[in-house]
Amino acid sequence: MALVLAWPLAPADIHLEHGAVHIWSAGLQQSAAQMVVFWESLTVAERDRADRFHFDRHRRRFIVARGLLRHLLGRYLGLEPHAVRLDFSAYDKPFLPENPLFFNLSHTGDVGLFAFCLDTAVGVDVEKIKPLDDLDAIAARFFAPGEYQVLQSLPLQQQTSAFFRCWTRKEAFIKLIGEGLSYPLDNFEVTLAINEPARFVSIEGSAVRAAAYHLEHLELARGYVGALAVQTGQSNLFFWRWSG
Repeated sequence: MALVLAWPLAPADIHLEHGAVHIWSAGLQQSAAQMVVFWESLTVAERDRADRFHFDRHRRRFIVARGLLRHLLGRYLGLEPHAVRLDFSAYDKPFLPENPLFFNLSHTGDVGLFAFCLDTAVGVDVEKIKPLDDLDAIAARFFAPGEYQVLQSLPLQQQTSAFFRCWTRKEAFIKLIGEGLSYPLDNFEVTLAINEPARFVSIEGSAVRAAAYHLEHLELARGYVGALAVQTGQSNLFFWRWSG
């Protein structure tokens, strides 16, 4: 079944302004012809990495996600996709060296999520909502006490979606600061109840620090949930769907 990605298609002429964030969604199931286009945009190292995946579906998703990233970056930079030079942080996070364009990406299942902005870091995460036998144990271990308390207070039928709302928001912030999971997930607290707007409650116990960041709940395809984290002030958000 095809995924329903409700965001509008992007205009042909895109210009990224200061204070704006461009967020793209994309389906990762692509035609054979499009797969060839993405494959040809990859570096030798990226092709080697793709070939190391044991399962073909994982290989295909990597090719599409990395190839699409290169095509989107090329669009912003005025370069051919294969000419985009990527470096990688100690946590294997790709970035553009000596360039004011910041970006982040996440993909799971058949959905990819990409965000771009100028002069400040950005983080995104997308997850497929699915039952977890150890949901309570994971939340007890990784969530802040306030988050776990809210989760436990919700009706049982709401807890799975609330768990993934919380998880994507926390992952988006971790990806924003670029420290990987070396930064404890319980060092900061986010909202997760369905009737609460997405926001940071506190960071390392400080509501003042929390106010320095903006958190956005993202509706993508049915059965998926996403989040965006960015510094406060980057409030002009544009949502687009890539279709080739």
